[in-house]
Amino acid sequence: MAPAHRIAGARRPRHLALTALGPLALVSVGLIVGFAGTGGTYAAWNSSAKLPGASISTGSTAIKVSNTPSGSFGSTVSLGTLAGHVGPGAAVVAAFAVKNTGTTPVALGASVAPGAPSALESALRVAVVAVSGASQCTSALSSKAVTPLASYSASGLPHLASTGIQNLCLVLTVPATDTSSAQGASASFTVNVTGTQVAS
Repeated sequence: MAPAHRIAGARRPRHLALTALGPLALVSVGLIVGFAGTGGTYAAWNSSAKLPGASISTGSTAIKVSNTPSGSFGSTVSLGTLAGHVGPGAAVVAAFAVKNTGTTPVALGASVAPGAPSALESALRVAVVAVSGASQCTSALSSKAVTPLASYSASGLPHLASTGIQNLCLVLTVPATDTSSAQGASASFTVNVTGTQVAS
């Protein structure tokens, strides 16, 4: 039988070996758990970059009017006095031009604001017609003027690009069947031309 001190000596190394393996096992488990917990984050890796500063500016919408396409454009224009030219079945016309002085395209429109009520104002029929040039603004357009002056409003006039110019014709008539006291009377009114921004 082996001496007691030899038995104890044989057990000690085995005990020390188990003690040394214990921490290793715990560390290994910890590493495995650590990778298992972060393995799903690979897809979440990301990066970022900055763009240099940018600026944006708005456009402008503006129109002006003139007696002629080559004239001086402003906010108002006088068509003069159209005296003694209109009667039952007859028409009087006045040409003018509109220029887009803004940076956005516009859809043109027109309306009429009557002045003081009069017999002639009640009799007048009006239209604003797009024409290719001032020479096309003639009494031949009389059939276009069917709306009473006091309630006239036009839409559907051409679109006008920036810096573009459009010729328009104001047409005034008195119906051929009119027998009112409009003869010898006068009427005043203002034609308002509008430009509404549209997509380019």
